[in-house]
Amino acid sequence: MEMEDRIRLFVQLGKDIKKVCEAWNGKEDSVPQAWLNTIIKSKNENGWFTTDNQIQALKGISLLLDEQSIREAIKPYQEKFGRPQNKTVAVIMAGNIPAVNFLDFMCVLISGFQFVGKLSSADPYWLPFLAGELTELEPALKSSIHFEKENIKIPFDAVIATGSNNTARYFEYYFGKYPHVIRKNRTSVAVLSGTETAEDFQKLGEDISTFYGMGCRNVSKIFVPRDYDFIPLLQALEKFTHLTENHKYVNNYEYHRALFLLNSNPIFDNNVFLLKENHKSGAPVGTVFYEFYESAENLSAQLWRDEEQIQCTASNLEKLFPRQVELGNTQCPTISDYPDGVNIFEFLSTLV
Repeated sequence: MEMEDRIRLFVQLGKDIKKVCEAWNGKEDSVPQAWLNTIIKSKNENGWFTTDNQIQALKGISLLLDEQSIREAIKPYQEKFGRPQNKTVAVIMAGNIPAVNFLDFMCVLISGFQFVGKLSSADPYWLPFLAGELTELEPALKSSIHFEKENIKIPFDAVIATGSNNTARYFEYYFGKYPHVIRKNRTSVAVLSGTETAEDFQKLGEDISTFYGMGCRNVSKIFVPRDYDFIPLLQALEKFTHLTENHKYVNNYEYHRALFLLNSNPIFDNNVFLLKENHKSGAPVGTVFYEFYESAENLSAQLWRDEEQIQCTASNLEKLFPRQVELGNTQCPTISDYPDGVNIFEFLSTLV
C-alpha cells in the first residue's frame, strides 16, 4: 500500500470510531454488536475498564485520527515513508487504559513498517479489534499486523516498549541492542493560582478522575499557592462520587486512607479523594498529592528541571510549564503530543 492509502485508511477508521462514540447513549444496544462485544469482554477482563472509560478512550483515539494532523505530523518524513519498509517494529504494550498504544500502532503502519504487538494481559482485546476493523476496510494490510500474547516469536528490527521504571530496566537489558524507544513512569500535574472557578475545578476533576487516574496524562499532583483554601476544591470534587461505584477504586481509597491515618499523616478527605501534601509525584489511585509554591516563576523552573517525569501540565496560568494545556484538556492529546515527548515518526525515520 502507498502512504496515501494508509493515511486514508486510518482517517476512515477515525470516522467509524467517532460514529460509535456519538451513538453511545449509556445503553449497551446503542453501539454495533461487534463493538459491544469488545466492550463487554474488556470489562469482564479488567475491572478498571468500565464502559464509559472505554468509550472515553475511543474518543481520544478518534482525535488522533484527524487527517490534517496526521499529514502535518508525517510531512517531514514523507519522502522516507513513501514506500513500504522491509522492517518490523515490535511494540510492547501497557494495559493501564484501553488501547493505550494505539498511537504506536498507527505510526508504525502509516510509516510502512510491519507491526508486531505484545499484548498486555490487562487489555488483550481492543487493538486486535481495531486492527480487524482496518483490515476489513483493506485486507491487504492484514499481512503487516501481528499480535502475540506471550513472547514475540517474529523477528523484529526495532522496539517501542512502555512500562514502569522497574520494567524499563528489563527492557533496556533485553532490547538494548535494537533501535528502541523505552518509556518509563510519568504523571501529570496541575498548577492552580487560587482564582479558579467552580467550572475550572470541574475540569480539573476530569483531568484527575478519567480512567480512575491510571493514565500518564491524569493529574495526580497539584501545586497551589501558600495559604491556599482547599474547601472550594474539595466541595467541587465531591461531585465525582461515581468513582466510588467501582469496588477496585474504593479498595484503593480506603486502604490509603487507613494507611495515612495510622501514620498520623494530615490529609483532606471528601469521601471521594484524599489530598495529601507530598513532594513526590505519582499519587496512588484515590489520592492526589499537593505541594505549595511561592511564585509561578520559581515553580516553572522546578517543573522544567523535572520535565522527564511529567507528561503534561494543566493550568490556566500563562504558558510557563512543560507541555502545558488548559484545565480539562489533559485527556485530549493531539497526534503531536507524543508520550514522553518522543516523536515516534522521527524515531521510525531513523530505521529507513
